[in-house]
Amino acid sequence: MNTMTTTRKVLLFLLLATITLVGLAFLLASVRSVFGADHTLMFFDEDLSDSVIGWMIAIPILIVAIVATVVSLALVGIVAAIAMAMVLMIALVVAVFGVLLGLIPIAAFLAVPAAIIWALIKINRRNAAAAAAHAAAA
Repeated sequence: MNTMTTTRKVLLFLLLATITLVGLAFLLASVRSVFGADHTLMFFDEDLSDSVIGWMIAIPILIVAIVATVVSLALVGIVAAIAMAMVLMIALVVAVFGVLLGLIPIAAFLAVPAAIIWALIKINRRNAAAAAAHAAAA
């Protein structure tokens, strides 16, 4: 029998996803600052700091934050949900101010939140199937 509960699996996965986002933001921000780039969100010679495109970039991270908050609330409780939302908002701020998009293509940046949401759905489906099998066996 697996000793790791559903709650621990989801929280561990959310923690790893958050660490990945924040780590990527810090890594790319530090690489960009080494090369002397300014601190505006530039992509294809357009300043995205205050444009609609800049918000379109932030939306996938916001979606991940909402999904992570709902999953945490359903499985653990309000404290974990609030903590997860705060951590993911910090990741969003670091990503936006770290000017990630100056170094990587938009598709790769948008793929990270999509992969996180997909993995959360897969984990929940697998856990539901395991719970149904366990209930049928009992």
